[in-house]
Amino acid sequence: MSSTQVAVTVVVIVLVILVIAGLWAWNRSRRLKQQFGPEYDRAVQDHDGRLAGERELRDRERRHSQLRLTDLSPEARARYAASWDDVQVLFVEDPINAVRQGDALVTQLIADRGYPQGDYDEQVAQLSVDHAATLQHYRDAHAINEVSERGEATTEQLRQALVHYRALFADVLGEDPASVDKARVGKADLDVDGAAPDAHRPDATGLVDPDEINAAAERRAATATPEQEDSRA
Repeated sequence: MSSTQVAVTVVVIVLVILVIAGLWAWNRSRRLKQQFGPEYDRAVQDHDGRLAGERELRDRERRHSQLRLTDLSPEARARYAASWDDVQVLFVEDPINAVRQGDALVTQLIADRGYPQGDYDEQVAQLSVDHAATLQHYRDAHAINEVSERGEATTEQLRQALVHYRALFADVLGEDPASVDKARVGKADLDVDGAAPDAHRPDATGLVDPDEINAAAERRAATATPEQEDSRA
């Protein structure tokens, strides 16, 4: 084989290697984009480039693979859905406390599923692997809750926070909390306390969907114990 033929062969091999490497990198980028959705663009922007952003996302996947995530039982999901009803009903009378309880309920749900607790940034990073589509809702709700804790949030901001919390809550729960069949749970297992609000009471704030509040109140009334019914008479 002449030196020219050797040179051509080497060039061809190098080109093939470059093409294979390019296709591999393209497929990896496509997979990460599909996996993380909007989180992909955020990671690339936050880390000043595609390579560093993708490295961060792959590291999240590695850490996520070490988690022991568990599915909730139908009974547990029903209890969470009932608790979410309480939060929505509470918003009419006490928006600040409703958002605070909504944050606590979401945090508890995340922990019960097996995601890390304590470090908010790490929690968000781990959630992004499975719940990237609704993760920005969680960030927005968390930011508003911090403003609320400083006493600076408006009622509209608090309403938005609850809407944001609900988006992630439903995603992590596995279904919209209003659609959970609470008949699968014994009445004693549900977290129902006190009298249910009047289902026909108008929304005083004008900011919460009255139909959703009414539905939540009716679900609470439907799951009340006989003792609770007697106390309302």
